Amino acid sequence: MKFSVPSEMKCVGFSHLIFLFLLCLFFSSKAVIVIDLGTENFIVSALTPNSKSFFEVVLNFESSRKTRALVAFHQGDRLFGDYAANLLSRAPQKVFASFLPLLGAKYSSNSTNSQPMEILKSGLQVKEDKTRKTFLFVHPEEKDPFSPEEILAMVLDYAKKFTKHHLPEVDVSSAVLIIPPYMTHSHYHAIKDAASLVSLQVKSILPDYIAVCIAYALSRQTEASQKVAFIDFSSSLVRVFVAKIQKEKITVLANQWDHLVSGNEIDRRLVNFLISKSVCSSGEQANKVTRTCLEKKETEKLSSNKRALGRLYRGATQAKLILSTNKFYDLVLEDLLPDFNFHVRVSQAEFNQLNEDLYQRLRDLLQFTFDPTQTLSLPNVDQLDEVEIVGGSTRIPEIRTILKSFFGRDPSVHLNSDEAAIYGGSYHAAEVASYKFSGKHFAIVDVLPYNIDLYLVGVNGEKKEQLIGRVFSKNQNYDAVQAVSFSIPKTKSVLVQLRYSHGKFSSYYVGSNNPIATYTIETGSETAQVELLFNAKKGLLGSVIELGATGGSSSGGYLSDITQIATSYKLKSDHSLSATLKSLPFRKEQSGDEATPLTEEAKDLSSKKIKEFDRIELEKRDKAEKKNALESFINNGLDILEAKSISRYATQAEIDSFSKKLTE
Repeated sequence: MKFSVPSEMKCVGFSHLIFLFLLCLFFSSKAVIVIDLGTENFIVSALTPNSKSFFEVVLNFESSRKTRALVAFHQGDRLFGDYAANLLSRAPQKVFASFLPLLGAKYSSNSTNSQPMEILKSGLQVKEDKTRKTFLFVHPEEKDPFSPEEILAMVLDYAKKFTKHHLPEVDVSSAVLIIPPYMTHSHYHAIKDAASLVSLQVKSILPDYIAVCIAYALSRQTEASQKVAFIDFSSSLVRVFVAKIQKEKITVLANQWDHLVSGNEIDRRLVNFLISKSVCSSGEQANKVTRTCLEKKETEKLSSNKRALGRLYRGATQAKLILSTNKFYDLVLEDLLPDFNFHVRVSQAEFNQLNEDLYQRLRDLLQFTFDPTQTLSLPNVDQLDEVEIVGGSTRIPEIRTILKSFFGRDPSVHLNSDEAAIYGGSYHAAEVASYKFSGKHFAIVDVLPYNIDLYLVGVNGEKKEQLIGRVFSKNQNYDAVQAVSFSIPKTKSVLVQLRYSHGKFSSYYVGSNNPIATYTIETGSETAQVELLFNAKKGLLGSVIELGATGGSSSGGYLSDITQIATSYKLKSDHSLSATLKSLPFRKEQSGDEATPLTEEAKDLSSKKIKEFDRIELEKRDKAEKKNALESFINNGLDILEAKSISRYATQAEIDSFSKKLTE
């Protein structure tokens, strides 16, 4: 029996199918990508609501899980990842490397003298952005310089592209970014600006030590409270962070680091040592046809040869790895210079002697971190439940010996150093996106990365310079109010400034007196006592210091009776700060001392600049694909004409004519 369906029902059924299809497509495409931004490498993961696991590490175009954080321009082409890394040994001055610390950083002679090691060894040139008082990269083949935000934007866009390539159904318009621990409010602002240049919405910015703590909390086999010390000796810095990990809460107790001790610094020293060992001794001949040693004056040529230096740095990295398990290593680099084959033996003892002062700085950092006068809430070393190490340089035997001596135990390795942060960060991203994965929710209590001091810098429009007091101390918890009160003469206004102070151990581009914010407070002629309430608030996209100003008529001398009062304070639902005394009007000023973020106009120009690179690359790729298709068509045509069976359909003259046309 044959049944017929009314046309109106056909229409309704088809429209429902279309609706269901679009609904499924909508929900399946919503995703968050997570990018672990290291100084030298980055890793990307993608989260979708319907995935079997809560995250998946995305392979790049070279099918690798880890990608070099590099951008290069060479002969009209823009290169990323391994392709840019390959250029380091041939034309390192064309490769943008280690740009993260320069994001939002103020340009000064001091900062350029302490540039990241990758910039120093590559010969990449930087100059000052006169308008923003920050850095610009100069490239020998490009007319316009690049801001660090533009370089980071290109890296983020590259991450979006290879994520879309491997997961075409995934929407890559939003992201969670994992960043190094030394970043300040200006870094956070610059990162968000960089993401906006490539239409990437940042859902959260997470310090990598928090991500590592989450990964550790997920991997542990007990739900009992644990106090854990983490030691990370990476390419860019060494750091010690301590956390109390409970069933559903992670409390960071301390976070200290020293960027003068790093894998890059060890590489630099080893390269200089290898060059010094290549000098001919008194009994050696330097004038052979193919030399294996150099005259002392020739080592200057070696040190200034960027290509040779790039090969030496790669050799030094290999030597460092081999010496972690062997007593000796012979580094051989053929044709390092014309008619010169580099061959030097280095011993583990020489390597340790070369870095003894760095080892001592590590000991000092450990001692300082666990000094009870520095961090009162920190447990004693013998009260720690675990000591976990991460970072490639922790493979060095002497470093493990130092850690065992200090902690009285062998450090543990429970986490994959390369992917611990992306694992913990992906779990955090799942919470941010409200994905319904079965798992724990961790409340995070973080600490401030720097000391923050308050200075008086002006009275009634006249410049002054005096320290009022410390508002927040490094490793103090967020979401607590500090009150600073001081006496002033009866004036109309005062100018105060919050400044970073890095303390004993150095940090990237945050020296003492580096300004955070400047405020003019309208005190009025009757005010003699001023109380400023500061709240350091940590959110998903960084930290904010809120200000409340109050005043009274109590008498007092100029800047006398300076006090600091720590008070407990709970934020209101709108995160506003309230004052119980008479409110004083204030406004935030641009002091001229700090680096300024990108303006909306500058962001628009930078976005167009990046899109133009994309357009040129797409045009080149389209042209190459069409050329390949044409060549394939010609080759297939020639193969057909050369086949014996073609003689049944065409004369030899016709075959020759077609062949000639195809090869013209």
